[in-house]
Amino acid sequence: MEMAQSITASAREAMRAVAFKAIEYGYDVKYGHTDSIFVKVKDVADAKQLCIRLNDYIRREVFNECVELEFEKLAKTFFLSKKKNRYCGYLSWVDGEYLEEDKFFVMGFEMKKSNETKLAKDFQKKVLQMVASLKTEDEVTDYARNLYKITLNGTVDYRTVIKRSRLRNAIEDYKMIAGGSAGVLYYNEQNIGEIKVGDSYYFYNVKNKMIKGYPRRYEYQGRIRDVEYIACKKIDEVIENFPINWERIADSEIVKKVTLVYDSLGWNVNEITQTGKQTSLSEW
Repeated sequence: MEMAQSITASAREAMRAVAFKAIEYGYDVKYGHTDSIFVKVKDVADAKQLCIRLNDYIRREVFNECVELEFEKLAKTFFLSKKKNRYCGYLSWVDGEYLEEDKFFVMGFEMKKSNETKLAKDFQKKVLQMVASLKTEDEVTDYARNLYKITLNGTVDYRTVIKRSRLRNAIEDYKMIAGGSAGVLYYNEQNIGEIKVGDSYYFYNVKNKMIKGYPRRYEYQGRIRDVEYIACKKIDEVIENFPINWERIADSEIVKKVTLVYDSLGWNVNEITQTGKQTSLSEW
């Protein structure tokens, strides 16, 4: 562990030195990671020339000849968010070859996570692709607003907003009961079915006031809680009696999934939830 930490620290210090040297050469260093830096260059030839100069610097002043900086990728466009390790863009050159078609890449955003809904992943990917394609704020917001509206109205495929998980421990062993685990607790207590440790299950956010045939509250550890989530083995078991909370879905799967993008670009994320733009004084 100590050796790994030492190697990581050495690599970080080396990359910092290289980044400052690139700046000294007049380049704009956009971002730095443990073993890499992102630099704005004119083209592939410019990047290769910079790599040669930086390697010469590394050999002379940082490490020895065994360490070499490699030029790996050229991004035609690049978007860097305010949060660490969250970025995307389009690659045009990789490992010594130009690509026949620019390739979209993304790092760190929720669309990469397996436990996100299909709606959220598809939506966030589309927005990031639009941003990386240099679409305007109005163009991105028009797309986001339209999807927000149809989600709010509940006209998207409900299967795209349902999450899947696995019960890895007994409910009583969970330090916090929320989301899927809260849905499992309620599902089992109401004898709708039984989800056991090791079982995979579906769960989603419920419109509490629209629950039919079942209590809207339950007790857990002496506290009365509103039913916010329902879990199940099959969606057909619960979907009629436990309607989806589309307002919460529209906020969590649409608005919140692009808030970081909007904040990073200085855009107004609240425009997504607006029903329309004022076009005349009479609409004020």
